[in-house]
Amino acid sequence: MWVALIGSADFGKTALEAFLDRGDEVVAVFCPPDNPKSSKPEVLKEAATREA
Repeated sequence: MWVALIGSADFGKTALEAFLDRGDEVVAVFCPPDNPKSSKPEVLKEAATREA
């Protein structure tokens, strides 16, 4: 199944990992931009780019 994921933070990362573990083809991930006031990047963005 093709999946486009819209999410953020830990919940989005957990959902992404579940789709990938299940063998789904994740074709797009949409998440909020990094917060310039925070030193931490968006965790869903990190997970998605690591899997790309």
